[in-house]
Amino acid sequence: MRQTIACTLAALLASCAAEAQTSRPVPREQPAAPPAARSDAPVMGEAQARPGLPVVRLIATGGTIAMKIDPVKKAPVPAISGEDLVATVPEIAQVAHVEVENLSNVPSDYMDPDRWVQLQKSVAQALARPEVAGVVVSHGTDTLEETAWFLDLTVDSQKPIVLIGAQRNASERDFDGPRNLLNAARICVDQGARGKGSMIALNNNINAARDAVKTHTSDVDTFKSGDLGFLGYADYDRVVWYRAPARRQHVALRPLGEGQHLPRVDIVRWA
Repeated sequence: MRQTIACTLAALLASCAAEAQTSRPVPREQPAAPPAARSDAPVMGEAQARPGLPVVRLIATGGTIAMKIDPVKKAPVPAISGEDLVATVPEIAQVAHVEVENLSNVPSDYMDPDRWVQLQKSVAQALARPEVAGVVVSHGTDTLEETAWFLDLTVDSQKPIVLIGAQRNASERDFDGPRNLLNAARICVDQGARGKGSMIALNNNINAARDAVKTHTSDVDTFKSGDLGFLGYADYDRVVWYRAPARRQHVALRPLGEGQHLPRVDIVRWA
């Protein structure tokens, strides 16, 4: 699985040197997204926040972390915004000033290359601001590792990018989204996070983007890093770092014009 993902992303990024395609298949009908937040989006819990705290930018894209059970469909559906998610963690106001950008609110299987490019642009713009310590991206877990590695390859910054999700939706009593968000903010403001690139942080564990693999459909401890092990751990009172990510590299994205898209690359796997 890891080899297939690596081949797919490498081939896709390598092809960016060619002319971007101007045609694409008819897109699927997309779930509605919540209204986009302004670039000066209000800081949640600002009245309670300690002065002088660093800024952390939360970019919400959807996934189970943004879902609740629909009483008619009896299934989880996109329902909450980034602001709603931050409101579930009032203590985050003691860690950082959190700005919110609602980029989309879709299941993670809708995170295609076009959305990757939009997300990469939003992340890079946020990290370019000197007052921003890091960026948190909330995202569905099914394609979380692919998005994390894409950002690790294409965003050129020493500041941390922490991707989070949830294995349980916001209607469940043991919803794991709030804890993951709080830990992500703590990681962003920790000096040890600088230079470690894009990371996945769920269930207190911190994975390097290149190494992370989802190993279980519903277990909160689903993301693992194989033989290399976790980058670190978000303990209750501090962030502990075990190692630095290996073999990091940067691949610059070619600017795309109006109506242009990353070229499509099909991967044929011989079983």
